[in-house]
Formats: sequence, structure tokens, C-alpha cells
Amino acid sequence: MNTTNLENRASRLKGKRILVIGDIMLDHYTWGEIHRLNPEEQGAPLLEVSRDSYVLGGAANVAHNVRRLGNEVTLYGLVNENDNAGQEIIQLCQKQGINLVHFNDRRPTTIKQRLMAGNRQIVRVDREEKIKIGDATTERILAAIKKELGNYDGVILSDYNKGLFTSNLVEGIKGTAGDYDLKCFVDAKPANAELFRGVYMMTPNLSEAEGMVNRTIDTGDCESGGDLNQAIIQLTKILGTQQTIITLGPKGIVSYHQEEQRFQYSPAQIEEVFDVSGAGDTALTVLALSTIAGLTPKESIELANLAAGVAVSKVGTYQVNIEEIVEHGTSLGFQ
Repeated sequence: MNTTNLENRASRLKGKRILVIGDIMLDHYTWGEIHRLNPEEQGAPLLEVSRDSYVLGGAANVAHNVRRLGNEVTLYGLVNENDNAGQEIIQLCQKQGINLVHFNDRRPTTIKQRLMAGNRQIVRVDREEKIKIGDATTERILAAIKKELGNYDGVILSDYNKGLFTSNLVEGIKGTAGDYDLKCFVDAKPANAELFRGVYMMTPNLSEAEGMVNRTIDTGDCESGGDLNQAIIQLTKILGTQQTIITLGPKGIVSYHQEEQRFQYSPAQIEEVFDVSGAGDTALTVLALSTIAGLTPKESIELANLAAGVAVSKVGTYQVNIEEIVEHGTSLGFQ
């Protein structure tokens, strides 16, 4: 994979129209320093706050990744435009060129607040309601999707188990995507995995994969496969997917193509790790775009590894671009 090939392959990630559907959230970072302990609570640190920042999280981070890689993107999900977090998400989507189609079922907009001491996260605070959406909201979302799904090149479903994905919604999405011969790419929590059975690709991380197969997966020797290969076959049968991906964090990515019965393993391409927030979203995005572009599974997971390597080297939720992928790959000797 020389630099020219790397540039050519990475450039094929752009120029598409993608629909992202999923659990939208606001990532709120509170930055400060710790110089002493809290006198009110023994052993608790006292964070002296200097600033706050806000970025798109969850499915909105996936959409942002799609956009940063040079594509048109529409984002569907729940946002309450009547609260501050909802207004912030709307403004951030407008700023980033993301076409947001939001639905309000009166729940508060989901917020993940991370308290940061320098570059280190000391605690995360979640504000959310995880009840399933009702039939009326499901019907509104499906009606909107059916009107325009034919205008896209692929569909990414980003499930954080916050209540958006119900059986009726997912079946409607899968059926409509099938009518237009569009592939669905999914990152789902184990609790909802069965809902997405039969999609083209699912991309759980190791912990999520273990939850789906209900056992520990031995990743001691990723190169030769062993138990990891057996587990991904088992997972593919459970999920009914054409391609199954397991992201392994610092060990890389493994994929299995059901029709070809072929495994691919790519070691992680990481120089240093500052923050793993959103790395799974980065991998999902690149895997989807590269597959739609017609790259092979091996090429796809290599690009996903390079992109994730860039993302985790940054503090906070980060969206990579094509130039950074190429630069990172070149620095690691991809020639």
C-alpha cells in the first residue's frame, strides 16, 4: 500500500450522499485544573473551571465525521429544540453543513458532560431519558425517511440505546433501504442487536461483541485468529450480516465476510492515545464510506485503523479528514 495508493484509496471516501439515523447527543466539555482537594469532601478533587466547549456527539458525531471526509450528509434523530442543548446541536449542525432533520417527543436533549483536568477526564455526567419512542414518533420518522431515502448512497445507523430504535422503526428502515438496494451499516448496543439482524454490516467493539455472543473472546493471537475467528463467525450467524467487524481498540480491527467466508485482520495504527471518545464513530464512518466506494474489506479496515489512530491522538471528540489519514499512514511507513 504505497503513498500513491493510500492517497487514491482515501480520496474515494468523499463525494457521497449519506443518511445517518441515530441517537443524537451533545458532548459538553468542562475544562479546568486541579490544584488542591475539595475541603468539603475528603479525597475529592477540586476542579477550577476555565472554560466550556460543545461538540456534536453520538449519531451527530458520525454525521460530522461523514461531512469532514467530504460528503453530503443528512442526520435524523431526536432533538428538543426548546432546551439549550437542543439549540446548541441545531447551531453546530448548521455550522458544519449537516442537514439536520430532528424530531421532538418532548424528552430533554441527551447531554454527555466530561469534566477535564488538563487533558485528563476525571468524571462524566450523563443527562438523558432512555424511554422508547412511541408509535406516533416512529410513524413521523418513517414517513420522512421513505420520501427521500432514494436520494442517498448508503445508510448509517448509530445506536447508543437511548430509545430511538424500536422494532417498527428498524424494520421500516431496513425495508425501505432494501427497496432502493442500499446497504445499512450499524453500530448497535448489545441490548438492541437483534433489532438490526440482517443489515449489511455491524461494527461492535470487543466488549459489545462479547455481550452479543454472551461469552469472553480470547484475543491473545489476533494474527492467527483462533478464538477470535470462531467468535466473529458465531456473531455473524447471530446478526445475519454480510460483513461483521469487531474493533479491538489497541489491537486493531478484525472483519469477516460471510459470502466469501474470509477473515481480515489489521493491527492498530496508533502512535499515542489521548482520548478514545468517538473512535468507534470514526471507524464506523470510514468502514461505511470505503465499502460504498467499492474498496475491499482489507483496504477498508486499514483505512478505518488509520482514521481511528488519528482520532485517539486528539483530546476530546474529534473528526478526521482525508489529509490527516494520508499523513498518518505515510508517517507509519505505508508505502
